[in-house]
Amino acid sequence: MFSISRFLKLSSFVLAGFLTANAQAQSNAPDLSKVTLRVAYYKGLHKALFEAAKLDNTPYKIDWKEFNTGGQHIEAIRAGSIDLGSGSEITGSFAAQENASAVKVVATYKEDLNNQGLFVAKDSPITTIADLKGKRVAYTRGTTSHYYLYKMLKEAGLSFNDIVEKPLAPSDGLSAFAKGEVDAWAVWGFNGQIARQQFGARTLKTAVGYLSGNFQIFASPAAFNDPAKSAAIADFLLRLQQAYAWSNKNYAEYAKVLSKETRVKEA
Repeated sequence: MFSISRFLKLSSFVLAGFLTANAQAQSNAPDLSKVTLRVAYYKGLHKALFEAAKLDNTPYKIDWKEFNTGGQHIEAIRAGSIDLGSGSEITGSFAAQENASAVKVVATYKEDLNNQGLFVAKDSPITTIADLKGKRVAYTRGTTSHYYLYKMLKEAGLSFNDIVEKPLAPSDGLSAFAKGEVDAWAVWGFNGQIARQQFGARTLKTAVGYLSGNFQIFASPAAFNDPAKSAAIADFLLRLQQAYAWSNKNYAEYAKVLSKETRVKEA
């Protein structure tokens, strides 16, 4: 279940853009009907949330593009193929270190960290982080799973040199876990839920206490500086803020949409 503290905080840019768009509504406001906002999303998150909250009737077109790591969102922005993406603070830190002007952070949202964790097979003899020594452990580089796995290992007196690293994309990690090709798997989101639901995965440890729970929404500088697209972005994020508030009060309805999109049971 998601935490009732799920929310989205808008930057001053978004609020200013919204106010500007409203102030111009009676005069020379951008024609949003001609705007296509290219938005990267994670399966089971913002696209599903928009649909569930019935806030997808936007005055502009949304071209949803599925990417399941923050690094892919950042790269797509840099390549000019999307206008909005999102990712963890880990992803944002790497992006800032490489080229701080490549993306703009326009909002922060909060998610439940119980949905991120380190999983092992239900009959695995592994019961502690220390038991991972010499074991095959899957994770995704440059993501939250990379970070909290590092922190967990360090607490147990281990490092990546003490395990057999298996850097895999989430979908590849699920396949490897299902086939028994890895002994443990650090992952987030619906893939972890599927592992628990279909393969009886056991949670060795969650990411609670290792991550802030804050995730960022990134905008392309080109879209940020385009009057019509910036107005569309402001509208999009205000709708998303409303959708988060809606989800906190309508778990059952949101679960139906999530289940359809991710194949995870509603319960």
